[in-house]
Amino acid sequence: MKPLTEATGGGVQVYEPSGWPTIRRVSAKSERSGRGWFGLKQNEDYTVTGIDQSPLIPAWAALLLSLGAVLLAWKREGR
Repeated sequence: MKPLTEATGGGVQVYEPSGWPTIRRVSAKSERSGRGWFGLKQNEDYTVTGIDQSPLIPAWAALLLSLGAVLLAWKREGR
């Protein structure tokens, strides 16, 4: 495992009964492992190509559901 971990900048931890190693966010140039911790490289390499939003239900359906709930509550309250 040593050649693989050195080539990728990773590390190997031995499980200890005191607990699992913690996980930290580290910069791209810093160490990625240490005594009792592993680091996740924070390279901020991403591109947002677009966003798509759509309503859960159409406006007319929301209006009908709201009016139906109001009428049902009114009928129940009138008893």
